[in-house]
Amino acid sequence: RAVRLRFVLAPRFTDDGSLIGYSGLVTRSSDVERTDPIGDFFTRTSQAILTVDAEGGVVFANERAFRLVGLDPSAHGVGAPALRNLALAIRDQIPRSVIESDANWRGEVGIRRTDGEHLTLDVDVVTRSSSTSSADGFTVACRDTSASSRLQTELVHQATHDALTGLPNRALFLRRLADAIERSRVRRTGLAVLYVDIDRLKDVNDTLGHENGDVLINAIGRRIVAATRPGDVVARHGGDEFLVLCEGVDDHSALDIAERIRTAVAEPVILQGVEARTGASIGLVVARGDYEEPTANEAALGLVRNADTAMYHAKSRGRSRCEVYSTSMRDEARRRSALATDLERALANRQLHLVFQPIASL
Repeated sequence: RAVRLRFVLAPRFTDDGSLIGYSGLVTRSSDVERTDPIGDFFTRTSQAILTVDAEGGVVFANERAFRLVGLDPSAHGVGAPALRNLALAIRDQIPRSVIESDANWRGEVGIRRTDGEHLTLDVDVVTRSSSTSSADGFTVACRDTSASSRLQTELVHQATHDALTGLPNRALFLRRLADAIERSRVRRTGLAVLYVDIDRLKDVNDTLGHENGDVLINAIGRRIVAATRPGDVVARHGGDEFLVLCEGVDDHSALDIAERIRTAVAEPVILQGVEARTGASIGLVVARGDYEEPTANEAALGLVRNADTAMYHAKSRGRSRCEVYSTSMRDEARRRSALATDLERALANRQLHLVFQPIASL
């Protein structure tokens, strides 16, 4: 049976200063554990602690380190392959400038256990080097943060993706669009924003219920993704509206993508044995690296607004069609908005009255 011993040694020299040996005290670990606070800390701490030599071999591991890689410390020694793989995975993710000098480093590393589970570890590393500046090894304390990392990832996903379809939401889409605008400014390439509004979704909700309306939205979302290119970004803007970002396109190719989406959405969907048909009114705007707005975020909002204007133009011309944005659409939209405001003000101020013109047959 393996026994852990503790050595307390002092060097012995001759009169001329030559080293001739060591003398000291050897105690068994069972005797030490009752009186050694450091040994007690290594045993009781919730962190996995490893000491690794220059070749990547594990020379010390506490019980938590064995448990971390799924080993029983009473049945395995420090030479277990799983422990060595843990040490090598940590060493390979430490910056080279740290591992080759006397330094401290704290960071996050990822490992995969022998059972295939992926772990995220918060590690605190103390490296050692000899007088020749070559790496001597390191000691590391690890804390498993996989659960909190997964929770953080899930929270970020919930904040940036639509709960129903799993697609990016408006906030994430605007962020991706702002990044694409910065790239287009540098490369002078074109990009397009498509604003997709699903026609007659209210009819489905009214006749088959909102649950089937959600099923239809999911199906349409998948169809839009399938109709676009692999690098395009498809997002759900909310309700029955979707947004699509396409980079490296011109008017012709952007229209081609829009027509593919319109055709895909127009295919019937079977809901509870009932064939439901919808359509898509699509507005698109194409930009070519020149933007009126000074910042990418403002330019992103402007493009979405212009695509929305084009979409309403498509609806006003009969629905289930695609329209490319132009400045005349913006002017017309402003006139309609001004007229609506004037009419509301006139009603409030009682400035409207009816005039009857009788028509009589003589």
